[in-house]
Amino acid sequence: MKKIMLIDEVKVVNYAGGIERVMCNFANEFVKRGYDVSFVCLDTEEGKPLYFLDNSVKFINLAFLGE
Repeated sequence: MKKIMLIDEVKVVNYAGGIERVMCNFANEFVKRGYDVSFVCLDTEEGKPLYFLDNSVKFINLAFLGE
């Protein structure tokens, strides 16, 4: 299976910016095309992106790993 990792090092959790929307749209489209997608961020807030993210996308917030 083809794999892809999208990285956003700034605010993405509960944030309604244009880059965040585009990243979520990219992730969803790659899933539709058969990719195994991981979306990685380093956000100070815990949670998920404000925009819809397909359940197949692995969302990883590095700031909250291991807690």
